[in-house]
Amino acid sequence: MNKRIVMKYHIISALRILLFFGVFGVYAQSHQEHVYLRVNTASLLSGESLYYKIYVLDESNKPSSLSKLAYIELFDGKKNTVTKQKVLVNEGIASGDLFIDKEIASGSYKLIAYTNEALKNTELFQTDLLVVNPYQNNFENWESSSDTTGTSQEIVKKDVVIKSSDLLLLNNHEFGKREKVVVNFDREILKNTSFLEGNYSLSVRKIDAFSKIESIPESKNFKHYLFKDASLDTKQITAEFRGNIISGKLTGDDIANKTITASVPGNPFQFKLATTNENGDFYLVLDNPLPSSTVYLQPLNTTDALVTIDSFYIPKKAIREIKSYDLKLAMQPDIAERAVADQIENAYYDYKRDTLLEVANESVKKFYAPLEKIYYLDDFTRFPTMQETIVEIVKELYFKKKKGKYTLHSRDYENEYSENLFGETLIFIDGIIIRDTDQFFNYDARKIDRIEVVNSGYFYGGKLFNGIASVYTKEGDFILENNDEFPVYKKEMLPLSSTKTYFKPTYKTATSNARIPDYRYQLVWEPIFNLKEKANYSFYTSDVPGLYEITLDGFTSNGDPVSMCTQILVK
Repeated sequence: MNKRIVMKYHIISALRILLFFGVFGVYAQSHQEHVYLRVNTASLLSGESLYYKIYVLDESNKPSSLSKLAYIELFDGKKNTVTKQKVLVNEGIASGDLFIDKEIASGSYKLIAYTNEALKNTELFQTDLLVVNPYQNNFENWESSSDTTGTSQEIVKKDVVIKSSDLLLLNNHEFGKREKVVVNFDREILKNTSFLEGNYSLSVRKIDAFSKIESIPESKNFKHYLFKDASLDTKQITAEFRGNIISGKLTGDDIANKTITASVPGNPFQFKLATTNENGDFYLVLDNPLPSSTVYLQPLNTTDALVTIDSFYIPKKAIREIKSYDLKLAMQPDIAERAVADQIENAYYDYKRDTLLEVANESVKKFYAPLEKIYYLDDFTRFPTMQETIVEIVKELYFKKKKGKYTLHSRDYENEYSENLFGETLIFIDGIIIRDTDQFFNYDARKIDRIEVVNSGYFYGGKLFNGIASVYTKEGDFILENNDEFPVYKKEMLPLSSTKTYFKPTYKTATSNARIPDYRYQLVWEPIFNLKEKANYSFYTSDVPGLYEITLDGFTSNGDPVSMCTQILVK
């Protein structure tokens, strides 16, 4: 490809990005974003998972197209963070699960969900969660009452009035163990295009007094769980319209119009550039998903300035009062029985694995593809040093040594003045930009798998470079050393939580999986429930008798809230 055409292409791409941010910024200012967190339950035992779906909505309850990332955070009774997850938002929807570890103590917790865009409006979605850890036996608020209302004992002793819905139609309301349940939807409501094209979740879960101790937020009342708080400092918050944001500041004497680089190692890796403003502030946008949780930040054209990376924490005063709960002593047998069921299910986890869904990788191509020439070093005579390897194999590269310091250059055969015209060469090892060329030339070339070279002027991030030299090691384990002359700053990013299809067994015959026990309390969790595809839906009961609740919750395509519920009894 002609070099001028390549440079023109990259300049046009940069202009398109600037235009995108300008138009998108105006759009974002006129659209406020809200977060609704739908969970499968509000009371859990240690060793269980909380399943959740995050709706990112505009003012009319329709999916927001702004944020690409959302967060869920669990706080304990003292308002300290217990765990935090980041999920990818696709067309206003995200989902995941939160495992309640056996190290988590019994008590009351607060679940908070948000996007950076919602944070900019000082808004958080907050709901309460009760955790009982039967392995630590440290729950303090037990009532001495022997009342068994709502417990499994009470359900077994008398006939149960099963709640039903005219819109959720079942093949029966009473079922045996491992029996097929068929769910249909009223034909008239399916004629409603807005309902049919809506955005829903489906949950089937065993209910008793413990599971009903705290109500679950629903689509029809989710705004009751949205709280604004002026104590949220939003100055450092940047909406994540394209991906992960890293912001920070250069401090020193010469801080304006300086280039900050971000390297995210991997195969392929990510490399981004940002330019500081007159105050030394910078913003870097990283694509989703990140190939690694570690990001290396380095100033490119200054050595006497320090980099400070912004961080954000939800202040305790922004967290609403956390509820306290009293449990009946009569619930203890139910809790003990459920804890045993959880242990059995966890013991057979290898037979009941959830399916991880692959996330579309926006950065699957190297930023310099397809311009590179690749040298697989095993195809040539091996040399122990980088110097010999460059001289004998990689003809597009050459180096100089002045006052004991190496510099690397690319050789453009079409332009004998390319070195002076285009400045320095971009050097990478395993995706980490190398400023200290001594680390490059001191590396053992026998550990290298391949070298990729772009030997012409390359325009990227507003800067013009004298080509690219990208080295991939065999093990992908290069460690960049920090030094005073070329300081390196690390930023550990919260990894992206996996999206899954959750396990759901099929018992087509009486002997299907007969030797594998089934003690599921959560029979179904479908965070993305598409009525067009699943208007006739089926699942199987487990070996656990009791009352189960089938709940469909979400929004129509017009933004109208939908919450349907019916029940079945398993004997």
